[in-house]
This record gives sequence, C-alpha cells and structure tokens, in this order.
Amino acid sequence: MVTEERTALAGLDLVQNDEATSIEFAACQWKLIDALESEYLGKLVHNTRCHYEDENWFDLNGAQGSRTGIYWSVLSDAPALKVLLKSMMWDQIFDRSLELSTAKIRYSLVQKTIQRVITNKRLLNGQPGEVLLGLSHITDDDLLMLIDEQIFSLESESKVILACNGLNIIVGYIIQYGERVPVYQMRAQLPWLKSGETVTAWVKRRLSDLKFMFTPTVGFEPLLGDTANSLVEASLTLIDDHFDHFSEIGPFLAEYTTLQDRTDDYVRSLEPKFVFGLLEKYAPIFGHIVPAPDLSKKHSFVSKGRAVFLWLRSLVRLCRAACINIILLTSGLRNFDVRYLKVGACKPSGRVGILFYLRSDIQKTGNVVFLPVPPQTNKAIQLLDRLKDTKSSYLIDWGGATKKSVPEYEDVDEVESKDDTNLKSSAQFNNALRAFAEHFHIPFVDSKGDIYTAHNYRTTVAGWLGSASNLSLLLVRRLFGHSNNMMPTVYLNNNPAFVAEREAQKAQANAATARQLALAASQGLLAGVKGEQLERGYQLHKSLMEADSRKSHSLTDSEIMLSFSGVLEQRIRSGSMCGFLTPFGVVCGRNPRDSSQPPCAKRAHRDKTSDIPIEILKHVSDIDPQQCIGTSCSEALLGPWSTAILDTVIWYRALLRHQLGDAFDENHFIESAKQFIRQYENPIKKVFGIEALNDAEVENGGRKANSQAAP
Repeated sequence: MVTEERTALAGLDLVQNDEATSIEFAACQWKLIDALESEYLGKLVHNTRCHYEDENWFDLNGAQGSRTGIYWSVLSDAPALKVLLKSMMWDQIFDRSLELSTAKIRYSLVQKTIQRVITNKRLLNGQPGEVLLGLSHITDDDLLMLIDEQIFSLESESKVILACNGLNIIVGYIIQYGERVPVYQMRAQLPWLKSGETVTAWVKRRLSDLKFMFTPTVGFEPLLGDTANSLVEASLTLIDDHFDHFSEIGPFLAEYTTLQDRTDDYVRSLEPKFVFGLLEKYAPIFGHIVPAPDLSKKHSFVSKGRAVFLWLRSLVRLCRAACINIILLTSGLRNFDVRYLKVGACKPSGRVGILFYLRSDIQKTGNVVFLPVPPQTNKAIQLLDRLKDTKSSYLIDWGGATKKSVPEYEDVDEVESKDDTNLKSSAQFNNALRAFAEHFHIPFVDSKGDIYTAHNYRTTVAGWLGSASNLSLLLVRRLFGHSNNMMPTVYLNNNPAFVAEREAQKAQANAATARQLALAASQGLLAGVKGEQLERGYQLHKSLMEADSRKSHSLTDSEIMLSFSGVLEQRIRSGSMCGFLTPFGVVCGRNPRDSSQPPCAKRAHRDKTSDIPIEILKHVSDIDPQQCIGTSCSEALLGPWSTAILDTVIWYRALLRHQLGDAFDENHFIESAKQFIRQYENPIKKVFGIEALNDAEVENGGRKANSQAAP
C-alpha cells in the first residue's frame, strides 16, 4: 500500500508538470483516498458494535432507527467527503474514547462549519475517476465567516469558545490527512493561529471588534423556602412511612402496567378476593393521601378491578415523584442525568455507614462522576428500583402504558393524566414533580409565575452550600438526617455539581463588582488611597489599549471600560483582591495574600493580642470586615455604592447645624463629629457632587435625624 501511495503521489507531481492527463490525475487522487480508507476497513467503532464501513453507526444499546447514531448514507453522492469525515470521526472516537452520543454532538459542529463550506464550494465533489477540487480552495475568510456565524448563533461567549476549540480539533485532523492525501490539504489558517493567540483571547478580541454583546441568560430561581420545606417533608414522610407498602405494591402493579391494552384480561385472570383484598388492606393506609375508589355501585368486576389498580398506580406515581425530589435535592443532578441513572448506581462507601456514592454519567460533559449522598438518597433509589415496570437496566423505566378510560370511575381516571404518564422525556419528568406539588397543595411557581423545573432544584441546593440562614440549616439537616452542620457540608462540598453552581454564582457576583468598580474608575468617581490608585490604573489601561495596533477601529469608552472590568474581575477571581462591600460602605481592595496585619484585624483583636509582640502581629493577616475603618484604611475604595457614608455625613451635618443646643454641648462628641466630616466631606463631594450636601438636603437630613441613631 505504501508503494501505491508513492506511485500516486508521483503521478500528481507529473500532472503539475503537465506530463500527465486529467484522467491520470484523477486516478492518482482516488488511489490515495482509497489507500486512506483501506486502513480503517473492518475496524470496530469504539464503544459500538458497528464497523467503519457501515452506512450508519449506532451505540451499544441502539438499533437501526435509533436516534443515537451517525448516518453516513446521506453522503453517498460524495464518497471522497464521506471518507474524510468518517475517518475523522473514527479517530476522534478512538483517540478520546467518546460515547457515540458525544461524538454525534461533535459531528454536528463539523456539519455546521467545515462540511457546509466544502458543500457550498463543491469541493471533493465527484465520483471515483473524476477530478476533485481539493480543500486548498478554502480561504482564511471562509474560516472567519464560519466563526462569525457561530458568534451570532450561539447564546454565550463560553459556547463560542467551545465551538472554536472544536473547530481547532477538526482542522487538526484534516491537516493530518492532508499530509498523505493532497486533495485534503487545507492551506487556510484559523485566525487565532495566525495571530499567535489563545482561542479565548482571540474570541474576546473578536467580540470587541464586532461590538457584539450576548443577550444575558436568565438563570433559574431557587425554590421558595415554603416550597422547599414542604417538598422535603412530604417526600421523606411518604418514603419513610410507606417504604414497605410500596415495595409490596410495585411487582404486581408492574404486571398490570406493562400489559397496556390487555389490562382487562389481566384483571379477569385474578381472583376477586385478591383484588378486593388489595383495597381492603391499603385503603386504611393510603386513603388519606388519595381517596380509595367507591366499589359499592353495581359495576362489573373488571371495571371495579381496573379502578383499584388505577388508584394504586396514582399512589405509586406520587411515591416515584417523592423519590425524585430527594435525589434532586441531595445530588444536584440535571433532569436528563436522573432519568438515565442505572439500577445499582448507588453503593455504600464501605468506610462510613451514613455515606453512599451515586454513579452518574453526566451527559453534558461526558464524564462519569461518583457523588457523595446520604442514606435518604440511597433509600429513595432502592424504592424506585422496587417500583420499576420492566427489567430494564435504567432506574426510571415507566411510561408508555396506553391510557384507557374508566367511565364508571371518572374520578379515579383523572389521576392518570397525560402530564405524568411517561417520564422518559424532560417535560414529563418535570410534570411529575409538578403533579406531586399540586397534589399536596405545595406552591410551585417562581416570582415570574413560571412553574418550577428540575433546574430550580439544582439552583436551590447550590444556594445551600454557602447559606447560613436558619431555614437552610433546618432543611439541610432534615434532608440529610444529621443534627449538626458538618456532615451536610461534607456531602455538598464534595459534590462537583454543587461546587460548579457555587462557583458560577461567585463568578456572577465578581463580574458585577468588577463592572461597578471599572465604571466608577472610568468616570473619576472613586475616592480613598486605593480609589485614586485604581483611577490611575484605568488611565494607564486606556492608553495601552488605544496604542494597540491590532485593533481594526477606534475604541469607544465603553469598550475600554469593559476591558478594564475584565482585568478587575480576573483579580477578584484569582484572589489578589478582596472585592467585597464592607458594612462601612466601602469596597475592600486589599490583597488577601498580604501577610501584614490590616487595620480591621488590629481593631478586632486589640483586647486579645496585648501580650503578643508587635513584630509577630505585623505578619498576622486576618481581615475582619465587621471592624472596617473606612477610608482610614489605605485599601478602601469609596465610590457610588457608599450611600451609607453619604447618609451618615448628612446626618452629622444636620446634627451640628440644626440641633446644637444645650443637650448637645459635649465637646468630645462635637469634636468627633467634626473629625468625621473633615475626613469624609471631600471624598463625598467628589463621588456624589456638591449638591448632595446643599442646605436643602441637610435640612431633610435634619428632619430624618430624629428617627435615626448616631453611628
């Protein structure tokens, strides 16, 4: 084969020197394509039962017609393109041990980018023996246009960066094949490779040059306190009080459910004593949850039996939703990931009796994670296993039974609504949660009136990670079954889903703070030593950006401000700047890595450190925001957010100018007020303007002063 390749390459050289015909040229092209394909023929596609040459690839659990597959038959009219793309996907799956579902997502990027350019330019278009136009006809502008289309079609900067990284991989494979098959050679360069930048840096610069701003995504609200508390109580009560009862009901109800349209035959096959015995046994137990059907009317045995089974099914649906509630609130898994949990996925840790590990295949990232969960989650998963309808390997396998009305018992049939019949889809999964809440009269809408979904559960638990509210502590203790705060924190802090959500919330807060600081610096509205430094830093950043010759246009003040905001955000996220607002109304700009003792720490521990040598204390850094001393500290930034200080200055001025009577003649108090004004009047004037301290506002402040206490 190597000899054939060399001969074909030599033939191409002859053609370029006009020593061969176009027919010979085409023959050489196809010999090289066939040689490349021959190396893959007969090989299994990793993680599937398919071979490379199969027209369609399906995953291990799939079959012909499965949605989880890549269909190569659509490229039958472009065999050279098919060889290129199949080889690329086979190598990606093998090199990265991808599941086919993940590979299909990556292939969709190929279809939206490179494949579309190839098709539009009619490259690699032709049958064996015909001369092909190669990928050398793809230009740098073609690639830039593809990337710009991704920018305008995707929802966020992070998704654009992800797409560009994917494009990087695609082009990398094409370059490899082009070394052996000249028709696959692509001379065009990706723009970040031309400029010598990282993908992230180039995307940010491109967004700036295009003046493109993504529409902010609306996050999911956490569950309201009353909602979360009621869901936890109702779910745990149902599981704990009736675990054994539901375990008994599950097997024979599964028989009834899986028969679908033959349920009447199933009821006829049972002894009336058994059917009525179910009602007699479970009505006293479950009647307060779902009223039992009234069988006193003269109806056929089949109708009565069907009513009993539908009643039991409505109870089981509530129990399944209760189990899902507990899994969501202790694992932080997404809707999809819970629906695809496997039987036996939860195992004891083997070290601590109250610790279990839940295996989950995270579909979004393609990773397998083991989440630490409490016994309550394990119990919920065990119960779901006993309530399965089939012997499928998936924990949640119900749904698909054909709804059959029972006219004689319409009140029972209403329980079997179309919203919670099939839990295999995302919408029906969420509908099961909603049906549970509605049954127990639990409010299940957010502040905008939208119905809660599994994403709201995820956000709720992420909030518990750092919350110190009494309600959160009570809920977490109840949910995780511990009397102290330590064990729930162990579960949450070691759960990557919760940590990721927590980091996302921190990133949002950091971005908001950085933007606020940058805007104030750009407008010259910062005071204090650190504030003046930040303003000078902004001016330096501005001059450097304006001198950047790589910019394709003159920068606006907004673009420079946003760029400076990014620098500040990076400082806060990296831990080189505190960036939080103190109770005193200033932003702390201190570097937490500074080993010297800040003024707030000195004030906080002055009574406890009197016997410790000063030389030692100089190297004890213990920031205490509650003891902030404002702009007396060189690390404080006073800006437009410092309204608390503004109100206090107005209050003191009003006190001195309008209320200095006999009751306020203590010299030390007056001197303290004057000293405060001397310290803060000028910074306040700079940030808020002289009009903030005019006589009218002072008088208003004086009128308000009677109802306020002095700081």
